[in-house]
Amino acid sequence: MTKYKLGGIGAGGHWYGRLHQFLKERVELVKAVGITRYEDKKAILDSYGLTKDRYFQVIVGGSLPDAFFEGIDVVHVASHNQFHDHQTRECLDHGVCVVVEKTLAVTEEGTEDILRYIKDDGHEGRVAPHVHYLDKALTLEWQNKLWPMALQRAGRLVHAIGTFVEDVSEEDIRRQWLFRPENGGIFMDWIHPSAMLAHVTGAHFESCEEATGYVVNAAYDPANPTGIEARFRLRGPNLAPNATATIRVGKGFPPGVRFKRMRLEFERGAILELSFLDTEKEIETGQKGTWMFDEDGRIEKGRATGPSSYELLVEEMLMMIEGRGTPLSLAEIREIFRPVWLCLAAVGQPQRDSAAVEDFTKRALAMKS
Repeated sequence: MTKYKLGGIGAGGHWYGRLHQFLKERVELVKAVGITRYEDKKAILDSYGLTKDRYFQVIVGGSLPDAFFEGIDVVHVASHNQFHDHQTRECLDHGVCVVVEKTLAVTEEGTEDILRYIKDDGHEGRVAPHVHYLDKALTLEWQNKLWPMALQRAGRLVHAIGTFVEDVSEEDIRRQWLFRPENGGIFMDWIHPSAMLAHVTGAHFESCEEATGYVVNAAYDPANPTGIEARFRLRGPNLAPNATATIRVGKGFPPGVRFKRMRLEFERGAILELSFLDTEKEIETGQKGTWMFDEDGRIEKGRATGPSSYELLVEEMLMMIEGRGTPLSLAEIREIFRPVWLCLAAVGQPQRDSAAVEDFTKRALAMKS
């Protein structure tokens, strides 16, 4: 059995702590690139089996060394978002497949440019953004079972509400780069509810009617939004006329305010709710989230089962290496990132007023009950 070689960019971050435990006999992490000295991250690199000769330190925004690519089959890019574009191109130009955490670029223009590059230079099937909520077991159950069932029994989708918020954590305080415009900001980091709506339901995000940013926690970032509430108009073959979506995302909420929930409302009054778990909680408990379908007061419930999103990430690497394609087409990539660009164009200066932030928090909490 062939064992493929993986190179990691940003291998000192939390993504590799998750991914590494799911690398099996088919893929092996053999090299890494970072901006930190080897000595300063030796402990974590040792845990991945990476010695100093297989770690390459680069300057911020600098080119990746040719030696990093030697013998590599696939690269996993988990650096700051602003570097994804040129690092993806470098990987493809060196003839290796590449998986990029979330976004290929941080603007609509940049995304269109790299999608053209991928198509025109013959790289289709060799690059994929990893939007890991699309691979969650509950998302796959929604797509393959719950969505067709709800359409048949309840009619078209009228309104969707996605609320994905997390309470304060030391890790996120250290990752303040997430909230800065050059990295796409909080809505880019929490693309998940809008991406799932686009991918699972086929919804086209036609317009962003309103978007407001909130400084939920100034310790995260005092200048840029750490939470956003946005309202979109949707269209699609399985959506009612004038269908809408409300998306709330944020980090740094008060202790205990941590949940990820989708609520779908249908023409005949039925409601489908999906409750997602953090990846760490999934790994720790083996649980994969729950769903509830309310049809005229008749309640059906279930628990998702299936592989971890990181097991599927490894399979997606194998698909590309072995020439079996990618999980998302270029058109699908364009659709799942469209709501991000619409939101970023509509959102203005963030609200810092404590009363406004408190109201935003209350609206988010209303989805938990």
